[in-house]
Amino acid sequence: MKKDWDSAVKRAKQALNINVDHLLKAEEYSVAFKYALSDNEPTMCKLSQLAKILPANPDAGKAFTALKKCSNYRSRVLQTAREGKYSEALAPELLIYPNPLSPQKISTWTPGEFFHGIICADMHLFTNEFFALAVDAFTADSSIKGQARFNLLGLKDSWIDEKRCVTRAILVDFEQLRLIETDFLKPKKLDSVQFVSLGANEIELHQSLSKRLECVQVNPFQHSWPADDKISSYKLWKSRSIPIPETLPITKINKSAINFVEKYEEVILKPNSATGGYGATFLRSAIDLRRVWTDASNHTEWILQARKDTVLFKKSDNDQPQTLVIRLNVGGQTPSSLKVESVYTQIGADRWSPASTKHDSRIISKQDLKGKTGYFEGKHWRPLELNDLFWSQAYTLAEQAASIYPGLFLAGIDLIVDVDSTDQPTCIVLEANARPAGLCRSLCIKDGKPKISSQLWKTLYDSICFQQKEI
Repeated sequence: MKKDWDSAVKRAKQALNINVDHLLKAEEYSVAFKYALSDNEPTMCKLSQLAKILPANPDAGKAFTALKKCSNYRSRVLQTAREGKYSEALAPELLIYPNPLSPQKISTWTPGEFFHGIICADMHLFTNEFFALAVDAFTADSSIKGQARFNLLGLKDSWIDEKRCVTRAILVDFEQLRLIETDFLKPKKLDSVQFVSLGANEIELHQSLSKRLECVQVNPFQHSWPADDKISSYKLWKSRSIPIPETLPITKINKSAINFVEKYEEVILKPNSATGGYGATFLRSAIDLRRVWTDASNHTEWILQARKDTVLFKKSDNDQPQTLVIRLNVGGQTPSSLKVESVYTQIGADRWSPASTKHDSRIISKQDLKGKTGYFEGKHWRPLELNDLFWSQAYTLAEQAASIYPGLFLAGIDLIVDVDSTDQPTCIVLEANARPAGLCRSLCIKDGKPKISSQLWKTLYDSICFQQKEI
């Protein structure tokens, strides 16, 4: 174990750009603990074995004491080890402080005017999303004001006390490019919040948190629920002549449902209020519908939709085609201010797997689509380029689709691609997300660099200033 520990300390120093002859600080040992658990399955048992190592210096002693005596510290080290082992790191190293920091020390990392909480329930991949938002806010602030306006705090929902103040948070040290996690000696009041990574019951938790917190919210539940109710969204889009797939709400298998499946030959069945592709299944016959329905809850409202994702992704001539969904992030609150600034693409496992999180899809960039899209004409594959005109139309359509949610600051609009009568690609709105994920993979539509939405931060700033004037 001692040999593995020495190797973990060396890896931590390399990751943190620390001279090999220098000692780690107390908070830096959390990175070494993570690496010590990374070679095997990270478990609490192995963490307990790690805690038996004798610390080599006073700073190490602080970290090992926390590892032995603080359950919260242990659980967070274990979480970071698991995340580091099973996911790609898109954020800097996270340093977990074994003891709370003073308000004065925290203020060195929070020079902005407003405290904006990014709230999650599921810490898996959270630091990737949090860091992407923090960089996006910092970049937007720098370009507009030349200095930080927002201090972003990464928060687990349990890190907010009964007075709605922050007791623990993740912060960004932009100078050394590190993430900092610490308890707050003095709980901090929030000016605004945003909800991401809320886990399996995200709609219910969003509703609960939105009701509990009284500050300005990015996408409060009272404005976001229509995006979670697919049928409501489809009705509104249809009333505004926004193209959507042919849709049939169902609560049971009846003649209408069977006729729908037989009419369109290829359809998708999905729950009305599920997110991330949960429960979504492609069907090719009424027999498929009956088979899938036996496993479905009869108490859930479902949707049948004709498949309109004609255009697929094909990596090479030797690869099988895969489903394709384009995610466009639309920032702003009023129709005139809505603006698409970033994009990514989800690729399904194959032609019969929905391109969504629950179906193990992967995310690629808009640029990675070039030369790899097309469709089947009979049994023959026909390449079809998504040209500049297509993308211009896609951005406009996404902004139109987001306009039905006037209270949202940021909407994730999903588009699929069909082929029109002139054999040109055309967009169809698939869904909207009021808690858009994949932000760490979002790239600017203009230059392909990391970006989410400057319009989000402008809208948030204006809303906070307006609320403060009202008080």
